[in-house]
Amino acid sequence: MLNTVNKYESRTRNHELRILGIHLSLARALEELGAKVLNLNPPPGELLDLSHHPNVQGFNPDLVIQQENLGPRTLLLGLEHFSCPKIFWSIDTHLNSFWHKFYGRNFDLVLTTQKGWVEKLQVLGLEKVKWLPWFGIKKEWKDFSKRKYDLSFVGRVTAHRPARKWLVEFLRQEFKAHIAQNIEFTRMLDIYRQTKLAPNEAIAGEVNFRTFEAASCGALVLNQDLGDEITPLFIPGKETLVFEHVLELRELIKFYLCHQTHAETIARAGWERIQNNHLAIHRAQKLLHYAKGISPKAQSEQQAFKNIVLSLFFLWQNQALALDKKDLIDLFLKLPIDPEVLRGLIELHAQDEKKTKSFLIPILEQKQYDFHLGLNLACSFAALKHNDLPLARQFWHRYLLSNGRKLKPASTPLQLSLFWAKELTRKGEIFRIGLRFNPRNMLPRSALECLIYAEYLGPQNKEVLNEILNLIQNQKGQEPLLLQIQSHLSLIEPENWRLGLDLALTNLKAFRLGQGLEELLLAFETAQKMNKADVFLRRLKKKDATVKSFFVQLLQQIKKQGLAP
Repeated sequence: MLNTVNKYESRTRNHELRILGIHLSLARALEELGAKVLNLNPPPGELLDLSHHPNVQGFNPDLVIQQENLGPRTLLLGLEHFSCPKIFWSIDTHLNSFWHKFYGRNFDLVLTTQKGWVEKLQVLGLEKVKWLPWFGIKKEWKDFSKRKYDLSFVGRVTAHRPARKWLVEFLRQEFKAHIAQNIEFTRMLDIYRQTKLAPNEAIAGEVNFRTFEAASCGALVLNQDLGDEITPLFIPGKETLVFEHVLELRELIKFYLCHQTHAETIARAGWERIQNNHLAIHRAQKLLHYAKGISPKAQSEQQAFKNIVLSLFFLWQNQALALDKKDLIDLFLKLPIDPEVLRGLIELHAQDEKKTKSFLIPILEQKQYDFHLGLNLACSFAALKHNDLPLARQFWHRYLLSNGRKLKPASTPLQLSLFWAKELTRKGEIFRIGLRFNPRNMLPRSALECLIYAEYLGPQNKEVLNEILNLIQNQKGQEPLLLQIQSHLSLIEPENWRLGLDLALTNLKAFRLGQGLEELLLAFETAQKMNKADVFLRRLKKKDATVKSFFVQLLQQIKKQGLAP
C-alpha cells in the first residue's frame, strides 16, 4: 500500500500521473496540470467491464475517476481488479443517493457536488466522502448595456417539475421574462450572456448547474436561499442574490431592474468569483489534492458484484434502467444470501403471493436475521400486500423483541404502517429523494414511503396526512406534496386559520403568488372572525417577517379601497 501511495506522489511531482476517466468533464483541466488522461465516454445506460476494455489494456492507471453521467447511467464492472485509488463523482446526489449509497461502496472515495450531502452519505454507509462542487466556464465579461434581456430563465418545464412551471408562469406574467427550453448548451450560454437577471430554481434544495452557468456568463443570479450550500461558493448580497419565497423574489427583481448599476456590480462580482475560484482547473486541483490522501481498499469480486446488482435493482425500480425483471432476479440469485439480498428478492417477488410466502415462512421459522430492520420491514409489507395482517404483525413483533423493545400491538394494516414509519423516523431513514415510490407495486423503505402506503390503504386519513406533513414540512423540494396535503387538511378543517396560514406560505415558497395571497387573506379573515387577528399577525411575523410586513401593507390598501379582506 505504501508503494502505491509513494508511486502516486512521485508521479504527481513529476507530472506523469496517469488517470483513467469515465465521462470525466475535468479531463482537459487535469491534462493542463500535467496528468496523462484516458477519458472514456461509453454509451449511456450500459454495464462496462473496465478491466477488459480494449483501450484500458496497458494503460496502467494511477487513478480511476468516474463522473456520474445524467440520463441513463453507466455502471462499471471490474473496479476491484485495479490496485490504484478509485473515485466516484456524484453529480446529482440529491436525487440519486438511494442507489449511490450502494454503488459508491465500490470506490475508495465518493465526491458529491452538494456540501450537505457529505455527512448524509456517510450516514448512509459510505466511508469516505468529500465535497467537490460543480464548476463554471471561462468567459469574457460583457457589460449590461450590451445585453438584450432584462430577465431570462432557461430550463425544461415538465409535469414532473410543478414548482418550475409555477416559477416560469410567475416570471412571464409579472415581468414578461424571456423563457427558453430544450436548447443546445451553447445556445443557453448565449442567452445568459444576453441576460441581466437570471432567477434560479432547485428541485431539492441543491446548488445546480444553472448557478454556475449563468454566473459564468455575467448574469446576476437570484438563487433560492440554500443557506450553507450557497454561502461557501458565493457571498449573498455581494456575488449573488437569495430569496426565500416569491414575494422576496418579486421585490428583488423590481429593485434591481430599477437599479441596474447596482445589479451589474453584484453580477460582475459573481462572475469574478467564478473566474477566480470556480473553473474546471480549480476543481481539478482540488480533486488531485483529495486523491493524494486515498489508500486503495481491497475488495472481493463478490462484494463488488453485489453492489452493482443492488444499484441495478434501484435504477430498475425507479424506471431508469431497461432490464427484464427475470434477468434481475437471476442476478440476485448469483449472490450469497444476506439481509440485503434477501430483501431485494422479496421486493422483486412481492406481487406473487405464493412466491412471497415461500420466502416469508422460512424466514420466520428459521429466525433468519430477526434483528434486521430492513428485512423485517420488507417482509411485513409483503405480507400486508396480500392482506395477511397476522403474518405482517409477526415480523413487527420479532423485530421489536430481538431489539429488546416492548411489543406494540397493531390491530389494523394502517396502524402497522404508522408503527413502521415511526421506527424508520427514529432511525433517520426519512425519505429517498428522487425515487418515485408507487405503493401499488413497491414496498416501502423509508418513513415517508410507509406513510404514503398508509394513505394508499386509508385515503384521506387525517392522522396519516398530519404525519406526512410533520415529516416533510422543512424539506426543500417537497412543496408540491406539501401543498396537496395542506390543501386537503384545510378542507377538512376550514376553521383552522393556522393551517390556512401555513398553506399560504407554502404557496409563496412554490412561486404561486396569487394563490398564496388569496390563502393568506382567507386565513386572516377566519382568524378575525374568531377574534384572533393579532395572534395571526404575531404568528405570521414569527414565521416570516417579510411576508408579515407586506401583508400589513396589503391590508391597509384594502381598507383604503373600502373592501373587506
